[in-house]
Amino acid sequence: MEYRTIQFDRNELAGAFGDLGTFAPLVIGMIAVCKLDAVGIITVFGLWYMITGLVYRLPVPVQPMKAVAALAISGAVSFGVIRGAALVIGVILLALALTRSLDLFAKATPKNVVRGIQLGLALTLMRTAADYMQKAGGLPLFIAEVPFWIVAAICVAVVLLLYSNRRIPPMLVILPIGILLSLMSIPLAGLAINIGLPSFNASIAASDIWTGLIVLAIAQIPLTIGNSVIATDSLAHSLFPEKKTVTVRRLGLTLGAMNIFSAFAGGIPMCHGAGGMAGHYRFGARRETALFFIGGLLLVLGIFFGNALTTIFSLIPPPVLGVILFFASLELAMALKDVDIGRDLFIVFLVAVTCAFVQYGYLIGWIGGIAVAHAIKKNWIRIST
Repeated sequence: MEYRTIQFDRNELAGAFGDLGTFAPLVIGMIAVCKLDAVGIITVFGLWYMITGLVYRLPVPVQPMKAVAALAISGAVSFGVIRGAALVIGVILLALALTRSLDLFAKATPKNVVRGIQLGLALTLMRTAADYMQKAGGLPLFIAEVPFWIVAAICVAVVLLLYSNRRIPPMLVILPIGILLSLMSIPLAGLAINIGLPSFNASIAASDIWTGLIVLAIAQIPLTIGNSVIATDSLAHSLFPEKKTVTVRRLGLTLGAMNIFSAFAGGIPMCHGAGGMAGHYRFGARRETALFFIGGLLLVLGIFFGNALTTIFSLIPPPVLGVILFFASLELAMALKDVDIGRDLFIVFLVAVTCAFVQYGYLIGWIGGIAVAHAIKKNWIRIST
């Protein structure tokens, strides 16, 4: 491994937060909706950010797995099932990396099928976000109660106005609003600093592993191989052509290891990602320093403030939480930017509708999308463009 002196500067500091738009809404959504413990989740993320920086010496991100997060939030699944999904995903990715099968697997699943699964996830998450934004009730502010729908409308307007703003990402406005409103209902004594560490649990029920595979992992695996492995490897070579630390096999190995560890250490399924790497790079990150900074910050937050964050996130008002989830769904839907109009778009929408609205849709959409894409390629099915 190449040795270099660690250098901190303002560009690396800014780049450390370049993936906040993906990281924050999904992690907060899972903690709030699925009633998870922030101590283990945030601490494990911090640890693996540090390890990833040491392994790659480049700003390779560590993100929540998007499909698992979207489906877990939409179905409010148990932590046991989430742990089961992390374990089975980790084992599968490790096996594919050790047998050098990742490239073959990626070629078997066309990009338009992967994008269809992502759009299906976005639609699923949007439905959940809409449910939270429409909850009846209001917030007691000052001398009057403000209806939930007004709070939601204000937050949606902020997201739409700032969505493409690089200086002020909308999450940096929406999240403080949610935290501030949450703090209004928490006694200050409940926010005392308490040192907490992840709870290691070596036991995962077979039923949780099976449910995690069927409900969460099947939708996630093609996304992970397509985006976290193949696309991340390609982007790393494009942005840092002189560096050889990122390879398909090594990405598969770290993904497998981090998810198996997370399954037993109180975390959630985690991945790398081309979008996250582009975000870190766009805001100034050029080396592993950005990962050390965000990783160290997450370790401090998880160990010293994790219990308080669990309380705060669980009390974020429904309309604000709904807008945070809506923001996450927009991030997922933006994957359509690289899809060509015509045959590709037909397959994307076919897979997306199947995933979002059919029982066992992610399995049917994945296999059916591959079959339709192959049939179109062989001219067995003809689509007019």
